[in-house]
Amino acid sequence: MKKIIISVDGPAASGKGKIAKYISEKWKYKHLDSGIIYRRLANILLKNKTNLKSNQQIKKIINQNNRISFRKSQILRSEKISKIASEIAVHKYIRDSV
Repeated sequence: MKKIIISVDGPAASGKGKIAKYISEKWKYKHLDSGIIYRRLANILLKNKTNLKSNQQIKKIINQNNRISFRKSQILRSEKISKIASEIAVHKYIRDSV
């Protein structure tokens, strides 16, 4: 059986998570909030005071943290984390890494 992957993309606070959860429950699929991965990485970068303009520094942090937790946390929903997550998620090397 082929694996089915459904992706819901769009701007922040547009209801992506809600519709993704609805689809996963309706069709009994597993749900992965991929945004949480970028938020978790953003939090790690913030804690390490990483220069977000330095691809080399970001790659180093990614390589040091080869297992990023999918666990949700309230701190990951802060405005600062959201902003950093949006900035880093556009880079192909980051999307390929996470």
